[in-house]
Amino acid sequence: MNKPIHSILLVDDDYATNRYNKIIIGDMAIAHEVHDVLDGEEALEVLKDTSRSLPDLILLDINMPRMNGWEFLDELPKLHCQDLDQVKVYMLSASRNPDDVEKAKKYTMVRGFISKPLEPNEVKLLTANTNQSPA
Repeated sequence: MNKPIHSILLVDDDYATNRYNKIIIGDMAIAHEVHDVLDGEEALEVLKDTSRSLPDLILLDINMPRMNGWEFLDELPKLHCQDLDQVKVYMLSASRNPDDVEKAKKYTMVRGFISKPLEPNEVKLLTANTNQSPA
């Protein structure tokens, strides 16, 4: 088993989904810290907080009020955080709309698409990819 990653940020407007994802991640003991927020604006505020380190992994819902996943991705580079390029983002969606999959490919931070709800096998693969050192 891979060593746990430092932190994961869950960005989803559905409280129940965040709770479920936190339980799955907690049961698997794959991260030391899991933080959840309800939209992209809250996620940006977490990332701006210099008292905490950047998450290793962001699981990002697409459709959210105030600031959706696409708007979040557009704002993210404007943060100018050191090591932001090390953060891996995976889009979460209840459906795999081909247009969304294609759009996600335009963002260098987005590593892929995950269908909701999270499945333990998918989470293992995500964290294994996050633990890999750059070549």
